Amino acid sequence: MKTKIKIVEPTKIIRPFDNVEVRLFGRNGGKTDWSIKPLVLENVLKARVLPPVYILVDRVAREAGIKTLYAPRPSEFNAQICASPDLREEIKSEAPVPILTQEFSDYESMMDDSEYKEWAEREGVSIHRGVNADGCDVPKGSAFWLSSADCPVLIVTDGRRVICTHCGYKSLVDRGALRGTPTRPYFSVVGAVLKEFIGRNRVNLRAFVTLGIGPHWSEASETELGALAFYERLGCYPRESYRVGRKKLNIVELVRCQCLNRGIGNVRTDDNDTFADKDKDGKFLWWSYERAMKKSPADKLKRNGVMVVHN
Repeated sequence: MKTKIKIVEPTKIIRPFDNVEVRLFGRNGGKTDWSIKPLVLENVLKARVLPPVYILVDRVAREAGIKTLYAPRPSEFNAQICASPDLREEIKSEAPVPILTQEFSDYESMMDDSEYKEWAEREGVSIHRGVNADGCDVPKGSAFWLSSADCPVLIVTDGRRVICTHCGYKSLVDRGALRGTPTRPYFSVVGAVLKEFIGRNRVNLRAFVTLGIGPHWSEASETELGALAFYERLGCYPRESYRVGRKKLNIVELVRCQCLNRGIGNVRTDDNDTFADKDKDGKFLWWSYERAMKKSPADKLKRNGVMVVHN
């Protein structure tokens, strides 16, 4: 006998450092939405049932050998980094895992009943939430999770600690500070990440930026981009390579430049572009908020999955 169970392979696996593995999960032919917004402990307890996305994330975490995921909520773009122990809201399925529902029918695979029984009788992955922050430290043997659709993830390590953060434009730029009235302690979340490494030799810091929109983002005004360029000239590396013409911005490149400006000498980026990348069949590989707003507004809340494993 066979049992239907959703099995989704990573769209890409990247190993930027010896102690870090990145697993990226895209549209899967337009079938898979990786948004974990429904994973709010209060709502889960009230409903007494786990949303289908939990089983989806549980499955891919187990495939990576991970039992604990840390997933702060980045919706406020507040440029804050929390400590992993502060993420006290634990969402976890006790064994047995509930049988999957028809909601998965579009992209189910088959599993032998014996294999399914073994899988279902183990406790599910622990997903830790409960703090509004852009990022957190990632303890060894665990992983960071972000559901994103254009905003890149920044990973910084000194070889021992690993810190991951969501890098939305408003997380990278305090628009109030550009007008002379700062609204938070750090202009950019990159500065908040670096604070976590005070007392350590920053020469040893390495950074990697993954899965962001390419040179297509255009919500900032020309005046704002000019002010941002002036602000960033105050750093060690006066670069404006994140500007694309007069009105567009490459957010991935902005993260790279901010890292350089703030003293991280080893910064790499990947070549993923959530807005434009397509698979071999010509279908878009990733969800993109910017593209959805222009071409398919019904998809604007759908998200890719980014899992950063600290080995």
